[in-house]
Amino acid sequence: MTGREGTDTEIAAFEHATGHPRLRDCAQATAPNVDFLDLVQWPAFAASIAAAYLVGSNSKGKRNAGFWIFLLSNVLWVAWGIHTAAWALIALQLCLAALNVRGLFKTEASPP
Repeated sequence: MTGREGTDTEIAAFEHATGHPRLRDCAQATAPNVDFLDLVQWPAFAASIAAAYLVGSNSKGKRNAGFWIFLLSNVLWVAWGIHTAAWALIALQLCLAALNVRGLFKTEASPP
């Protein structure tokens, strides 16, 4: 007995439905193949949180840095959105990027 359950057709259906091949031998199992662009959402998330914190500062320099970090997060979110075909997210990030550029100009024009 091989320890394998199900017919080859059932296994193929499972692999097709989940997108993951069934591990036949745990001793030979390898880490799943992770697409680099799937991971971009996490730095985008972290940058968004850090930027929101900095934009709320009383310091002009920290606010300015916050808007730059927001722009970085917009780029990361757009890259992830293209990868996942999240078109509404891309549109949102483009609008937010325009507001962040506006914030940069207003912060740089304000007195210290």
